Amino acid sequence: MKLKIHLLFCILIFMFCIFYYEAYAFAPGFPKLIWEKEYSFKIDEITIAEESGDVLISDKMSGQLVLIDNQGYERLHLGPKINAGIMNINISADGSKIMYCDSFDDLSPNILDSPVSELHFIPREGNEYWKKSARGIPILSPDATWYILSDFEEDGTTRAYNSNGDLLWEKSIPDGMVFSINSNYFVGGVNIGEWMSSNNKDITIHTYNRQGELRWEGKFKSYWFGQSGIVEVTKGGYLVWNFKDSHRIYDCLGNVVTEIPEIVKKAFISPDGNAVLFQYDSSFQVLNLPDKNLKIERELSLVNVKLSNGGNYLVGTQNMPENIVVFDARNNSVWKKYIEGDLDSYKFIHLTNNGKYLLILKRGGQHLYYYQIW
Repeated sequence: MKLKIHLLFCILIFMFCIFYYEAYAFAPGFPKLIWEKEYSFKIDEITIAEESGDVLISDKMSGQLVLIDNQGYERLHLGPKINAGIMNINISADGSKIMYCDSFDDLSPNILDSPVSELHFIPREGNEYWKKSARGIPILSPDATWYILSDFEEDGTTRAYNSNGDLLWEKSIPDGMVFSINSNYFVGGVNIGEWMSSNNKDITIHTYNRQGELRWEGKFKSYWFGQSGIVEVTKGGYLVWNFKDSHRIYDCLGNVVTEIPEIVKKAFISPDGNAVLFQYDSSFQVLNLPDKNLKIERELSLVNVKLSNGGNYLVGTQNMPENIVVFDARNNSVWKKYIEGDLDSYKFIHLTNNGKYLLILKRGGQHLYYYQIW
């Protein structure tokens, strides 16, 4: 009897190890290139559905919008359009809903402009749910149940709408900038003008709930623009700040989740808010939150980083011959890849929330690579 129990226990341990390996390690033949595309137009905006891995791209000047699924098939191609530029594209996490603007005022607005545009909300098949005139930049929640329009040119008027386009509320929010949104919260109220032009200015950041109620107000000292704090709302509701006087991770109610050591150069948080990466001078660590248990530690300097949920996968860039690196959570499987030519360090790389798909856009904005990680 004891022998049978022992054998059963060993079988269960073996099955768990197989499951763990399949969940968190690279299977044979992975990562692999699923598709590669080059377009004749420059890709001005690009976003990825965080769950399905569908890719949405647009060209502002020619007015084109293209939806590509995770197998490389074009599911939607709108345009080119005459006298209208497509911009401010959004896609739901499951890839089923798309939001974008036709702009008739200015085909190349700067970050502070609020062009008059026609806002479209469509399913992935391309049939129109609705369209309406709008001023401001739309930000769609990942579950596509509500969105925000923030107008920088008036008095900071911010409006919230449901997925039917019905107004939920409107109010004047200081400085009128909305940074990020999840199912329950959004972040806004940064004085972006002072942030861009000055050093050591007070930066005020507000978090609001879905009902438009102020939940927290934080004031910080900024670096000069380009080295300012990381502002992000994850599905878990966490915000990351990295300002001169605040090296902390907060939740949306202003509670400190964890301190960030002063010697950390950059901090990145996972989409679910359950892991954080600390980049030091020549090494990095990935920690669980909020207990701060160590997941990964490497002697390596990464420039740009994307984490999957729980920090189980991460992708980053480095100034080495293999300029793309991917790690799994076991800290012993590494994939390195060289992508020929210089890479756009701002928007060229994206990892889906589950870490399954990796999207890379080369500098110049025309060439896409799409990998399956596991």
